[in-house]
Amino acid sequence: MKEIREMLHAFARAQRAGKRTALITIVHASGTIRRRLGARLLITEDGEVSGGVSDMHLQGRTLQKMVSVINHQKNKLLVLHTQEADDARFCLPLGYSGDVQVLVEPVLTYKRYNPIELLQQVASGNKDAVLVTVFSQDQKIQQGTQLLYRSDMLQCTLPTALQPQVLQVAQDALARQRSFVRSYALGQSLCIALVQFVPWIVEQVGGFWSPIS
Repeated sequence: MKEIREMLHAFARAQRAGKRTALITIVHASGTIRRRLGARLLITEDGEVSGGVSDMHLQGRTLQKMVSVINHQKNKLLVLHTQEADDARFCLPLGYSGDVQVLVEPVLTYKRYNPIELLQQVASGNKDAVLVTVFSQDQKIQQGTQLLYRSDMLQCTLPTALQPQVLQVAQDALARQRSFVRSYALGQSLCIALVQFVPWIVEQVGGFWSPIS
């Protein structure tokens, strides 16, 4: 929960300063992984990074790629290569090596249930929750963070075809207090859902969200 609060505070500061932002989710890494997949960060258009990382400020090509996504205002899956210096300065301090896939979601506050709104609900709910982020490695359209499930709440903007299957897994994740990765067919493409159990009292489980299994 500490990471979520850090991102929300950073988002509020960015809003006051008139800066655009994006939510970054680590969804895949081909090399060493010293931190869970599904870790989230908030980035501003000038490179400030918040959420479980200190003293990081993006520069160079990595920042340019992410700002381009913010400018186009559409979710995009980026592949970062840690053999490239700019990408390595972002990935290695986070505990990832090799080719690292990150889902970049521009925060569009006019959209209902945007990722920041879902995180605000998680932080203020006083209950365990499940967040679901859906992405695809073989199509341009990226669904993003589109489902929040708690015992007293469901907020979902997933495509109708996915909702029953994903909701069932989210309910199971909440009941079992575990996180999962699941694959689903969506049209002619395959999409992947990171179903993340978010405990309310994070400190009791080591200060991190439950690892994805």
